[in-house]
Amino acid sequence: MKIQITFRDINPGHDGRSPLIEVTWNNKKMFHDKIDMTIPFEVMEQDDCHQFEALLEIRFLNKTPRDTVVSEETGDIIGDMNFTLQDICINGESLSELLWDGEYVADDGTVYPGCLFFGPPGRYRCKIQMPLLRWRLERNHRINNNDPDWQRDYELYQQACAILARK
Repeated sequence: MKIQITFRDINPGHDGRSPLIEVTWNNKKMFHDKIDMTIPFEVMEQDDCHQFEALLEIRFLNKTPRDTVVSEETGDIIGDMNFTLQDICINGESLSELLWDGEYVADDGTVYPGCLFFGPPGRYRCKIQMPLLRWRLERNHRINNNDPDWQRDYELYQQACAILARK
C-alpha cells in the first residue's frame, strides 16, 4: 500500500533548525529525517479491501524549550518550532475527516484528542482501519448516530463489488 503524509505550516526553530520527525507503521520505522511537505512510503500489508487495523505514529523528535520564543514584554509566543498534519492518503484516497480519530500525545503525557498540531514534543497516533469505507461508515454513525444500518450497507457494497469484479 502506498501512503503519503502531507504537512503544512512548517516553522523552524529559533536557530533555523527544521523539525525532525519519525514515522512508524505498526512500530516499524518508515521515515526518520527532517520534515518535508510530503512524506511518501510503502507498506506491505494485505490489500486495502481486507479488514485490518494498523497503528500510524508521527513523532516530533527535536523540539526543545529554546525553540519557543516568548516576548518579555507581553508574554506572547513570538516564534516556535511547529507544524501541522494536513492529510494522509492511502493508495491515493484521502483520510480527510478520519484524521480526527487520532490523538496527539505530548511527551509530558497530556493527550489531545483529534489534534493535528505538532507544538509540544510528542507524537500523533492514529489507528488506521481498513477498508476505509467501513471506517468512514462506522465513524459517521458513531458521531451522528443516524445510520444504524451502516454495517448492512457495507456488506451490500462488498457484495456489489464482488459481482462487478467477476464481470
